[in-house]
Amino acid sequence: MSRVIAPASKSLFRRLWRAGDSSVLYSRPAVYYVRQRIREGFEEYKNVTNENILNDLFERCENTIKFLEISAKRKGFEHKVIYSLCEMTYIQNRYKRR
Repeated sequence: MSRVIAPASKSLFRRLWRAGDSSVLYSRPAVYYVRQRIREGFEEYKNVTNENILNDLFERCENTIKFLEISAKRKGFEHKVIYSLCEMTYIQNRYKRR
């Protein structure tokens, strides 16, 4: 049985996806790591039905989108955080393959 996905969550996922791509300046390896993190985040909460938790998650996603957009515009602290997360994901993926 397939689960119906709310249009709001699809839209949020797509907005995160686009903001993530632009935050790493469409750099090929980094784009994959950002996308992996976004997918993992959505998978973690896919069975949540509590309205309060969902509202909190939507607010957190909006804040993340703003952070990613700032990272795309400036090469300051925000950009360094995103690239550090990409490096961490790269190292975790290498460790998992062992």
